[in-house]
Amino acid sequence: SSRAMDDTEEQESTKHLQHIEEMLLERLELEEAKREVDIADLKTFVNDAMAAMSTRIELLAGKLPRSQQDAVMTVLEDQCVSEALRAEQADRLSKSLDELHRNLSDGVRHLETEQQKLGEAVADLARETQQRTRQLGDAVTEIAQDV
Repeated sequence: SSRAMDDTEEQESTKHLQHIEEMLLERLELEEAKREVDIADLKTFVNDAMAAMSTRIELLAGKLPRSQQDAVMTVLEDQCVSEALRAEQADRLSKSLDELHRNLSDGVRHLETEQQKLGEAVADLARETQQRTRQLGDAVTEIAQDV
């Protein structure tokens, strides 16, 4: 009876840890997919912005006096720098997400190791409980025979 209870507790504990691990892996996969979409969106945005700026430069270059062309070029250069900074920030965020992914993977591996240790500890306790139960049964039998 106590062995069955120990097995049930061990199974429940294992199921709970497996559920946590599955949830963590699922969350990790979702974050990875979102990161990939965000990076693709950012690349598209930067490419579109660069193409639009190139078109604007070409249109303005032929229509404006030289002094205004310089002012427009300054504004467009500032916009390019701003876009480059956004791309750099996206790259840093991507690296940060990669680090988070590695840390989460390390956490999952640690959780698996701890789960294994817990399973071993529960098995050891179950064996010890069985041994003590037998010893107790033997002692009760000896006492009963002595009486």
